[in-house]
This record gives sequence, structure tokens and C-alpha cells, in this order.
Amino acid sequence: MRYGQILKNQQSNGRVDAQAAEGYTLGHLLRLCAHQIFRPLRVELAKRKLSLAQYTFLALAARTHHATVEDLLKMLDKGDNTLGEGEVSALISLGLVTVTDRIVALSDAGTRLHMELATLYKNAESETLKQVDFDLRQTVSIGLLEIIAKTQDSD
Repeated sequence: MRYGQILKNQQSNGRVDAQAAEGYTLGHLLRLCAHQIFRPLRVELAKRKLSLAQYTFLALAARTHHATVEDLLKMLDKGDNTLGEGEVSALISLGLVTVTDRIVALSDAGTRLHMELATLYKNAESETLKQVDFDLRQTVSIGLLEIIAKTQDSD
């Protein structure tokens, strides 16, 4: 079933009928939300022949100073993004990251690209979420943070 066809049962005010969510797992709904929110970023990444995992690697490298390739790959492994050595090598070949004494750093080009893509993603997320009631967004965010805190791996 196509993602856009899943929640057809909307009321006239644009809100989703509670019955529409029945039969879907929370994990499925979270993946659906992520799929839709990440759509503009995925389109831009495809134009640049980069994967979402490569973008996530760049984002982690931007946030994490003095991390090795292995450190960043371990961080990526906690999500649904997996990255092979070839994809990391491609980022190096494209001049987006450097590795010196095993430490990963973004190049100037990598920093510019990360900032451009992060801005695109944040704008797309903001546009998507402003269509949802503020109190509902807050409630969902708090609930998700609670689930993450209670199920977080210790490693």
C-alpha cells in the first residue's frame, strides 16, 4: 500500500479520525511520519547521488568533534541507517570529509553542504509540523522522548 493512501479517513476539518489509526503499529506510523518529513531531503540527496545514511554521517561529523570513522559508524548503527566503507570512501573522494589520524572532520565543502541540507530539512519539517496543532505536537514529542528514555540502549 502506498504511504499516501494509508490515512484516507479524514474528517471535514482535516483531522484524522481516531479509527484510521487502528490496525497500525506505532512503529509503522513513526516510519510513515519520518518518510513524509524526510521527503524533500531525500529528493535533494538523490540529485546529489548521496544516501540518507551519508547525510546522517555528515550530520554526526558536524556535531561530534574528535570522532573516528568507527565511532560515527557505531552511532549510525543505533538507527535504521547503515553505511558501508564504500559510502564513507565516497564522502572522502567527494571532498566532503577528511580523515586525519583516524579522526573525521568535515571539509569546508562538507560543512557548506551539511548546513544547506540541514536548513532544507529543518524548513521542510517546520512546514509539515505547523499544519498540526501545537499542543498535539508537544504531547507527541514528550511521549516519544519518554519512550526513547525508557527503552534506550545502555551502550
